[in-house]
Amino acid sequence: MKKPVFLLRCCIWIFVMVAGAGCAVMKDAGMWQTPEASFTATRLTALSLSGAEMEVEMEVFNPNPYSIFVGALDYALDIQETRVMSGEQNQGIRLEAGQRQKLTLPLGLEFAELAELVGHLRQKNTLSYAIEAGMRFDVPVAGTLRVPLKTKGELPIPQLPRIRVAGLDLQSMSLGGAEMSLHLVLENPNAFSLMLERFDYSLILNGHAVAEGQVARKGVWEAGSENEIVLPLRLSFAQTGLALYNALRRGGEMDYRLGFDSEVGSGLPVLKSFPFQSEQQGKVALSRLSVNILLVKA
Repeated sequence: MKKPVFLLRCCIWIFVMVAGAGCAVMKDAGMWQTPEASFTATRLTALSLSGAEMEVEMEVFNPNPYSIFVGALDYALDIQETRVMSGEQNQGIRLEAGQRQKLTLPLGLEFAELAELVGHLRQKNTLSYAIEAGMRFDVPVAGTLRVPLKTKGELPIPQLPRIRVAGLDLQSMSLGGAEMSLHLVLENPNAFSLMLERFDYSLILNGHAVAEGQVARKGVWEAGSENEIVLPLRLSFAQTGLALYNALRRGGEMDYRLGFDSEVGSGLPVLKSFPFQSEQQGKVALSRLSVNILLVKA
């Protein structure tokens, strides 16, 4: 009873060996060649503070003297050596003899989702990525063949600029008012340049609203650089009262609250302008740069 089963297994094993050897012989004889597939380019097509979209371009080539079919592409995407995405894209196209064909794999990333998998995105201005894929071809005689592909690179992560109050200068003061200047430092933490397209501000000193306005000059901040903005201030003590006059006369530190509403552009064509709004408060040291200060008893 066991002998027929044994003979059947032997026949199956011999058939597999012969078939495999036959494919190798036919390949060596030039009856079929392995199709080619490679990544040729990676393009960033859209970028925002919330996510990015990219296109991975591939090229496939049929070296055979007859047509073949391009099947499915399986792929996996790693960000910072962490697997964040995998899937399959069906091609279903006919590739004629000697034909080359461009194919595109679109990928979309949400930074909030990436942060849950990778973590600490706001501490980085670029992320490394790696894509591993396999393109399947249906080749007559040879059957289904899978050709591996790999590529890697870096993806920019846009960060909001940072702003801080660097100093408050008192240039002149009289009973009627004072002329001052507030120094702000804007830092660009990104790997690309930023452009300040609009900057509206309001300032409160020691609880008194002293200024509001708009910066007319547009500035460009290169990647990783700091630039200074100087806001000219003209105070009227008729509006603010003598309390602020006395505080300026004493000198030292002053409480401030700075609010701003701005529009920021970038040097990347795919990154559109985005709003940058914030309000910060703290203490700033008062510097006297002029002797033109009229001191009177309050």
